[in-house]
Amino acid sequence: MNIIQMRFLLITGLLLGLECYNHTQAQPVIKLGITPQDGQTWREIMVGYGFELSDSSPYDFFGIESVTLGVAAGIESNDNELSPKVSVGLNTGGPFSLTTSLNINYFGQREQKFAFTPEVGGALLKLLHVTYGYRFNSFRRDGSRGTPHRLSFFLTIPLLWFQR
Repeated sequence: MNIIQMRFLLITGLLLGLECYNHTQAQPVIKLGITPQDGQTWREIMVGYGFELSDSSPYDFFGIESVTLGVAAGIESNDNELSPKVSVGLNTGGPFSLTTSLNINYFGQREQKFAFTPEVGGALLKLLHVTYGYRFNSFRRDGSRGTPHRLSFFLTIPLLWFQR
């Protein structure tokens, strides 16, 4: 097991350890996404938790109306590379909401190992997200400067069967 796999397992273990957090406020989620960038298609799969920061209506059974902070860890890959990724995001709540995130990627095969990507966009029912991001330290594997702009499409799916 190499150092990247060990770090990924550590982060995933920490996220799963958050299960001790109050389950009325924490929601386990899986995030599936796709991003075209630099003429390549990046795919991501992440697991994490969404934490409700505000009270919602008593009739809001799924937490759509509440402001939510999310943390997730996972993997982003294209046809040539595999990159561990950590993400922290905020959603304003409501059927049509503002969503933001800060993503950190590790690229083991590149000279610039870390890339930071702030993103902002919209979400429909906290499930379907479309965001624009600007990736800092965007370098290709050959060392040349990559396109920093990215448009991401992803689904955030609540894992209801993990709730108590």
